[in-house]
Amino acid sequence: MEPEVSVVIPTFNEENRIAKTVDILRKTFSRHGISFEIIISDGGSTDKTIMRVPKAKEVIVLRSSRFLPKGESLIIGSLKARGRKIMFLDADLPISTNDIIELISATGENDLVIASRYHPKSRGKCPKIRFILGRMFNIYVRKMLKLRLYDTQSGAKCLSSEILGKTLKDVENKGYAFDIELVLRVIKNGGRVKELSVQWEHKSGSRIKIVKAMLELFFKVIFLMKLRT
Repeated sequence: MEPEVSVVIPTFNEENRIAKTVDILRKTFSRHGISFEIIISDGGSTDKTIMRVPKAKEVIVLRSSRFLPKGESLIIGSLKARGRKIMFLDADLPISTNDIIELISATGENDLVIASRYHPKSRGKCPKIRFILGRMFNIYVRKMLKLRLYDTQSGAKCLSSEILGKTLKDVENKGYAFDIELVLRVIKNGGRVKELSVQWEHKSGSRIKIVKAMLELFFKVIFLMKLRT
């Protein structure tokens, strides 16, 4: 029987937190009576990430022998997912378990639900420079792509398997721009997108180089403008 939700977690050298994240998710879903599978889609970790993943029947590990960008890890994990809803979740568990349940629930009447860090009602903790850069990029994306969304780059999203099946095959960007292109293709396919206000926290140890990511995304957004015409 297919699970209600498949959680796809992209990893790269996450040995210090992957076990805790998986354990919290398993306990949360079990407590709420939600059938689930957790897919660890590893992008070529060189530490003990794979060894630290808890062994359980509902936990699937996909390992690559080469480095994979986050978007490619998510694509590979999604292709193995069997759930009616597919959640993309960063390994650092950036939102509360209550928000995770709300994200899944809201996907029932929406095609894509985003845990929005920059929603006016969201509350979070983040280094000031990171927050400012993220906010500036968000404004740039909204203006250039004519989106009424606060946070395309959120590390917590949930999609219906139906809309993901329609859009994933067409996504070309596998790096930092994966999230933006996915959102645009969901909209282009007539999907309903909703943002939720959440309680979030940026945790130290992120593998993303924020300035490098912003520069890459700045130019990628220009090429993605064609999806809004």
